Amino acid sequence: MSDHRSSQPTFDEIARLAAECRVGGMLGGKAGVLHLHLGDGRRGLEILFRLVRETEIPVTQVIPTHISRNRPLFEQGLEWVAAGGSVDITVGPDPGPSDPDVTFEEVLAAFERRACP
Repeated sequence: MSDHRSSQPTFDEIARLAAECRVGGMLGGKAGVLHLHLGDGRRGLEILFRLVRETEIPVTQVIPTHISRNRPLFEQGLEWVAAGGSVDITVGPDPGPSDPDVTFEEVLAAFERRACP
């Protein structure tokens, strides 16, 4: 999602996939969450916020990945968590000077500030 390399799923396709994961998880006694790869696209988590606004699918049903990919996506990820959702962060080598990733230390500090005001 939000990636020029993706298949460009529509809102309806994402909603259907999330619903199928939810029902499958309920039937199988599992979490049934949908993990979605996020790219650098400007839309970020826009479709996911729309999903929880316009459907009965709870925020806990979808886990967006790589939210530390860039600063705007990270900020949206913090909003997603504040709404009750979970996120996946990318942890790896320190970014280079021109790399837009948010460092792991910045991620931890941001979550700590939100958890312990």
